[in-house]
Parts: sequence; C-alpha cells; structure tokens
Amino acid sequence: MHITPDQFGAAVGGLIVMLGALGIIVAKGWQALADIRGEVKHDHGSSMKDASTRTEEKVDSLGAALHAVETGLGGIRDEIRNNRRHADEEHESLRDELHELRGSADRTHRDLSGGQKDLASQLDELTNPCAGWDFGDHVTSHTNQED
Repeated sequence: MHITPDQFGAAVGGLIVMLGALGIIVAKGWQALADIRGEVKHDHGSSMKDASTRTEEKVDSLGAALHAVETGLGGIRDEIRNNRRHADEEHESLRDELHELRGSADRTHRDLSGGQKDLASQLDELTNPCAGWDFGDHVTSHTNQED
C-alpha cells in the first residue's frame, strides 16, 4: 500500500487537529485544576476556603453569644423563682395575719352581739340611776309591780 502525499497531509492535519484538541482539553483541565486549587487555598478574601473560614468564625461567635444569652436567661429564671418564693412567703404571712384579724373581729362581734342584753341593761342603769333596785318610792322595771 502506498500513501499519497495528499493522504499523508490529511493524516498529519488530522493528527495536528487531534493534538490541538488534546492540548485545549489539557489546558482547560489545567485551568480547572488551578481554579480548584485556588478555591481550597487561602487567598485573603474571595476563595471558598476563606469564605468557609469566615463562616466558621461567625458560627463560633454566634455560639458564644447564644451561650451568653442562655446564661442571662438562667439568671433571670433564678430571680423569678426567688421572687415567687418571697411572694409566696409574704402571701402566707398576710393570710395568717388576715386570719388572726378575722378571728379577733369575730370574737369582738360575738362579744358585742351576745352581750346586747348586758349592754342594754348597762345603758338602762346609766340613764336610770335606780335601775334594778326598789327603794320603795320608785319601782323599776326589774321588780314585780304586783308585790
């Protein structure tokens, strides 16, 4: 088999095209590899590695802030518990005092209402100096007038 110069030229041309395409593929692959390498290395700003580092730092600072808030809420919770405890103690003390006052008022009322007859007779004695006694010339309501 004999190769003609046209066939040889076509073969060399095809080989050159294939080598060119392979070169372009290698160059693009090399560029993509360089881009990837650039994204995973620090470049002081725009790489994915730098963005990831900034994100981690922000998450850490938010975690610290959240811990501070939780600690503050724990303190507020403790204060509320103490306030409730003190309020309950004061409520119990006031309830006991009110119970004592009501008992005293009930006793006073009972003494006054049970002693109305005594009070009426005391009032009668004050208004009528002879109340309850019979001096012969004056008969009180306490003596039997038919004697």
